[in-house]
Amino acid sequence: MMNSKHKKVLFLALSGIGNLIMQLPAIAAIKKAHPGWHLTVWVAPRGTRAIAESQPFIDEVIEMHPPGLSTGLQGLENLLALRKRHFDIGIVLSPGQLVKSAAYLRFCGIPLRIGNTYPFKKNPNSSLFLNHGVEENPSLHDVEQNLILAEHFTTKSEPNPYYALEIPETNKQEAEKILSSIIPPIPPTAPLLGIHAGCAAGFEWKRWPLDRFAAVAAACIEHNRETRVLLFGGKDEAADKQEMLRMINKETVAAYDISAPLLTTAAVMQKCSFFLSNDSGLMHIAAAVGVQTLGLFGPTDEGLTGPRGKQSFALRAPGTASVYTTEGGNSFGNTSHESLLKISVDMVLTKIALLTK
Repeated sequence: MMNSKHKKVLFLALSGIGNLIMQLPAIAAIKKAHPGWHLTVWVAPRGTRAIAESQPFIDEVIEMHPPGLSTGLQGLENLLALRKRHFDIGIVLSPGQLVKSAAYLRFCGIPLRIGNTYPFKKNPNSSLFLNHGVEENPSLHDVEQNLILAEHFTTKSEPNPYYALEIPETNKQEAEKILSSIIPPIPPTAPLLGIHAGCAAGFEWKRWPLDRFAAVAAACIEHNRETRVLLFGGKDEAADKQEMLRMINKETVAAYDISAPLLTTAAVMQKCSFFLSNDSGLMHIAAAVGVQTLGLFGPTDEGLTGPRGKQSFALRAPGTASVYTTEGGNSFGNTSHESLLKISVDMVLTKIALLTK
């Protein structure tokens, strides 16, 4: 465990929202062990900046395109700017483009470069560009993988840790305004069912069908007429949310489209009684803010990327297995994967009833 009082640490967190949330416990653990260290997190423009900036254990957030996502000249200028910052330690958080991220740290001239080993050419555990490579344990959740990286600077972490997300008070106030402005008004005692039926663009195969989400919502409303359904998702999911509103609100208005900045969206989620979602960044946000959350899994592995809140759960159809790997970058088309189609509406309703009884 490193005891030096003042260090400048750069974390590479260049993936999406869900991955960042699974990386936060490792960053928090290092800050707790070394409160005098200055922790900088480099994020790509993927909606993660607001989350990183809101967490009190992160001192600075840099948002910029890594090389390959921008022009070559701009990418080079970015790396040169980082090189001038003279970081002492660079940590490649998992999952992500590990070999590229390691190369960025090497180019930036960071003396101590830590990350998981990765497959490169014929070496299944390459640590090229790193000077402290940590072999991945394929059975561990990503939260734990990152905490193992942090153990180079901290004491050993507890098994099966949870993550948590702090929401600024201003965003909580904005959430209250959104909910109080809904017409017709939401009854004060109404259970709020949050749903995210989307996921990141290019991962449509992780989406359970819209009509099944709508059927679950309708059944919950039938069970308790006060139930209100809040539909979450980004701008690129607006059409899907409108289609679900049409399917759910056939007889009366009981479902609402929630569109707000990310942290305010998280604050609205925190008001939900239950959250149902595909494997997505919003699923991780709901779990991290303490909502009882059920994630639907098929092609991705809930053991590696499942929700890790204190009240979160995953559902997989019997007889199915995950097929996606981060390093492989698999793509399975633009429709629901067959493993997700084996999750029936009744399976989901049964699980919800069991969790909320």
